[in-house]
Amino acid sequence: MKISTHSSLKGIAPKEWNCLIGENNPFLEYDFFHSLERSSSVGKESGWVPHFVTVEENQKLVGAVPLYWKDNSYGEYIFDWNWSYIYQQIGLPYFPKLVVAVPYTPATGSRLLVHPEANYEKISDCLISAVLEEAQKKKVSSLHWLFTLPEEMKCLEKKGAMSRYTHQFHWHNKGYETFSDYLGELKAKKRNQVKRERSRGQEGVDIQILEGEHIQDEHWEAMYTFYQQTTYQKYAQAYLKKSFFEDIAKKMSSYTVLALAKRKGSSQYIAGSLSFRKNNHLYGRYWGGCDQHNCLHFELCYYALIEYAIKEKIQLFEAGAQGEHKISRGFLPEYTYSAHWIFHPLLKKIIQEYIDQETEAINDIMGECKRLSPFKLSENK
Repeated sequence: MKISTHSSLKGIAPKEWNCLIGENNPFLEYDFFHSLERSSSVGKESGWVPHFVTVEENQKLVGAVPLYWKDNSYGEYIFDWNWSYIYQQIGLPYFPKLVVAVPYTPATGSRLLVHPEANYEKISDCLISAVLEEAQKKKVSSLHWLFTLPEEMKCLEKKGAMSRYTHQFHWHNKGYETFSDYLGELKAKKRNQVKRERSRGQEGVDIQILEGEHIQDEHWEAMYTFYQQTTYQKYAQAYLKKSFFEDIAKKMSSYTVLALAKRKGSSQYIAGSLSFRKNNHLYGRYWGGCDQHNCLHFELCYYALIEYAIKEKIQLFEAGAQGEHKISRGFLPEYTYSAHWIFHPLLKKIIQEYIDQETEAINDIMGECKRLSPFKLSENK
C-alpha cells in the first residue's frame, strides 16, 4: 500500500475520489473540497491548510481522509475554546492542531473514506495510523475528528481516541404524502403554531424553490448578498468567498436548492436560504435577508423545505447546527459524534474529565428536548 499526504486535491483524480464517498453526502464531493481551495476559502489565510491523507493499493485509490492543519478553531462547530483556555493557563500552545472535517460544515458524514470494494477494516486502520503519524510529525497538540459517523467511532476509539457527544436537530420523513399529513402528526397547539407562522411568513411575498439548472446568476448573486448580510448582522466572519459560490454554481448546481422570497409585484429578492441535496438527504446551510419580514426565516429555512422534502421523498433533512427552537417545528434531537486525541498526558486526563461532565449534561439536554417533542406520538410514550 502507498500512503501519501496532499497539500491540495489537484494531485487526486476527481472520479477516484468520488468513488470513496457514498451516496448521500454532497459535502464529501471532490468539487466541494476543490471549490473551497480554488476560492481561497481554505488555505493559510483562513487557517484551514489541506493535508489530505490517501491510501493506494495496486495503483488504485482505496482510502482518503480530509485532514487540515489548523491555527484556530473557527468554522468547526465542535467547540473547543475551553480546551484552548486550559492549555493557555498552564503556558502550553494549543495551536497548531490537526482536524479531520469538512470546513465550515456541521453535517455528519463519513470521515474514513474507503472504496466499497476494499477491505474496510484494513484501510480504515491504515488511514487512522497515517493521520496519527502525521500528527506526530507535525508536533501538534491534538487531533480532532469532527461530525463523523457513529460506526466510525469504534475504529477511532480502538486507536485511543476520546469520544465526545454533541447534538443537533434533524427532521425525518415518516412517509408523508403532503405537508398536511405532516401537520396531522403534530399536537394541536404546535400544529396551529406552524399554520400561523406559515401564514405570516408567506404574507405579501412570492416564494420560489429553485434547483439545478433553474438557478441563474441573479439567484446566486442574491444568495451571496444574503450570506454576507447574515455574517455582518451576527458579527461573524464571512468564511466563504464570492468565488466559492460562483464555483459551486458551475460545478455543483445539481446538488443545490435555493428557497427565495421577493415582495409581491417586485423583481427584487429580499431573503433566501441555500441547501444542498444528494439523493434522499437534504442539508440546510445558509440563510439571509435584506428586509424584515415576520416568520420568513421559518418559512424559507424550515417549512418550505419540509414541503419540498415531502414532495421529493427525501428521508432526512438536517437544518444546520444548534437551535432548540427547531424542536417545535418538527426537528428532533440526535447525537453527533467527534473523536479527539490530546497528546499531553496531563491535559488528556483533564480534558477527559471535561468530556465526562459534558456528556452527562448533553444526556440531560437530550432527554429534555425529547420531552418537548411536538409530535402526538410522544404523548403516548
